[in-house]
Amino acid sequence: MKIKRALKSISVAALALFPAVASAATYTWSGLSSIDWFDIGNWDSDIPDDTGTAVVVFDSSAGRFELSIGVNEAVRVAEINFSDQFSVDMVGGSQVFISGAGISGSSTITAGNTSYLEFSGSSSAGNVTLIGGEFHFIQNATAGNADITNTFNGYFEANANAGNATISNSGTLFFNGNATAQSASIIHTSSGSVVDFRAHNAGTGAIGSFNGGGTILGQSGISLELGASNLNDSMYASVQGFDNVSKVGTGTLSLQDGALFSSKFTVDSGTVSVDGSIDVIGGLSVSGGGTVIGTGTVKGDAAINGILAPGTMGGIGTITLQQSVTFSTGSTLLLDIDHNTLTNDSIVIGGNVTIDPGAILSVNINELALYTEGQSIQVLTANNVTGSFVDIVDSNNRLWTFGFENGIGSLSLAPVPESSAYAALSGALILASVVLHRRRR
Repeated sequence: MKIKRALKSISVAALALFPAVASAATYTWSGLSSIDWFDIGNWDSDIPDDTGTAVVVFDSSAGRFELSIGVNEAVRVAEINFSDQFSVDMVGGSQVFISGAGISGSSTITAGNTSYLEFSGSSSAGNVTLIGGEFHFIQNATAGNADITNTFNGYFEANANAGNATISNSGTLFFNGNATAQSASIIHTSSGSVVDFRAHNAGTGAIGSFNGGGTILGQSGISLELGASNLNDSMYASVQGFDNVSKVGTGTLSLQDGALFSSKFTVDSGTVSVDGSIDVIGGLSVSGGGTVIGTGTVKGDAAINGILAPGTMGGIGTITLQQSVTFSTGSTLLLDIDHNTLTNDSIVIGGNVTIDPGAILSVNINELALYTEGQSIQVLTANNVTGSFVDIVDSNNRLWTFGFENGIGSLSLAPVPESSAYAALSGALILASVVLHRRRR
């Protein structure tokens, strides 16, 4: 018996060393008294505790669907569950800290510029609409599918991410540590809008979809990827400080007047449409999976490993590349010829052109085109051309040759010699496309 009593005493003493962990209490908003969060008459039992473990519920039984958190008041909760549309007003100086699962449901939170909203742990902003204030996503928090309007400062830090959120930004967004916007959409709504990756630790920062102007800032040792969300975007921003900026994804990125890249700009995949005058100080590089189209101007050298198509695919236009251009082996210059108007795509090149062996010139021309043998069309102007594209035989057994003289590159139509080689090649052609065969000039 003495042994049993001794063990019982030890177990009680041990339990005293480990106080019980309080379970999360649930508080339901009634809104019967006022719109004030800290009015006890607005809750089913009591004002939510300040330990950061509370689960707060806003449902259709509420007497009011709006509430306010006053000046210098602070709220700390684990979860906020909206089962109906509510309007939450964070008055200037108020603070809200969410550290558990975060927000579920959709409602609107409007905050003054001096208000502070923080998501920590693995919390999510869910599907809410956040307007104004200073917001922070830290640790492993995510913006979820939120619709965010940033008018001041917004921070994504440590391993936080912007989720699939849509962020309209007229202030500054900071992506520090390993934070990312790889799946998010950022829309710049003013010339003063900024996205800042200068305190980013990872080698590559990312924005899934970007539209608008303003500035995107990086630093040495960091690259930037744009377009992983596979959407069609339009930008005229100044992108500065990165080692490299890459267009990825399957969408089309339209570059408008004013777009500037202080580094190399690489089109890894998808399409870039040059629709204005753009500066690419580090040069334009088109990878094997990338395509550049458009009728604008590129200020910078260009290295083509993928496809360059002036105008649009199937549409006539002229693109201007103000400095030197290299067409690498396996690259394609795709030109359209309109047989109805006798017009064609062309390129204006301000520097020299290098055409490596195996570079392809592909012509999209209707089989009923009205061009006659011996006729030439101007497709390129440059200071000098080194190398040549292969000759072209189209589906009407017509031979096109590329030549360069006095600063002008031309395609000339000539009769094809009757030979089994040409006949076999012609029979393999696809209607309205060109297969190329190399002839070094």
